[in-house]
Amino acid sequence: MSESHFINEQTKKNCDRFKGSPVANKYPSQYRDHVRRDQREKNAILRCMKHVPQNTHVFDFPCGTGRLIKLLMGAGYRVTGVDSSSSMLGLARENCSELSGDSSSVDFYERDVFDSGFDDGEIDVIICNRLFHHFKESSDRQKAFAELSRICNGPIIVSFFNAFSLSMMIKKWSKKIRGKKMQDRIAISMAQFEEEAAACGLHITYKTGTFWGVSPHWYVIFEHNYNASPIED
Repeated sequence: MSESHFINEQTKKNCDRFKGSPVANKYPSQYRDHVRRDQREKNAILRCMKHVPQNTHVFDFPCGTGRLIKLLMGAGYRVTGVDSSSSMLGLARENCSELSGDSSSVDFYERDVFDSGFDDGEIDVIICNRLFHHFKESSDRQKAFAELSRICNGPIIVSFFNAFSLSMMIKKWSKKIRGKKMQDRIAISMAQFEEEAAACGLHITYKTGTFWGVSPHWYVIFEHNYNASPIED
């Protein structure tokens, strides 16, 4: 991600640390040490994908080291991986080759979520996993929403950290007691997240948490449709 695409320097710092090969090499292609968390997250994603017809072309943006590619392909979707980190993409190609025996079945692009370079409405479906909680300011999230809205003509599945969760409340109080502020893993309310997306022409049609009330990790489906009736687990 180029510096000019950021509004907030802390957001730049949060995202840039994933670019280097040392962090990429440590980034999990699957959470072996957190099996339950991994499964809850994947279950939430699959609940969202029930609203997307099989064989749809899904862009995993950012794809990281390709942790979701096997899940999405196994659920019957065609997948393209996109990330701003060449190191992450290199590992994603290797992991994809291991899981399918042929990495050529998945295309990969090195692109920036703030200025992706894709054409207007070029993409059918986007899943944006574990990215928005690194954005420090509302303006950063809205800039990303605007770009995703521009390039995608269908559902956009986005994860974020919900402030209404036991673990996040504990973390915030711990920071406050020590006189520190949250600089990364930023949690906001569902209402604020919805408002920021609405400012970019997106409307919630589905939302689900990975561990309601305990984990801050939630998934939301946004569409270019203001007449849809929201549903919730």
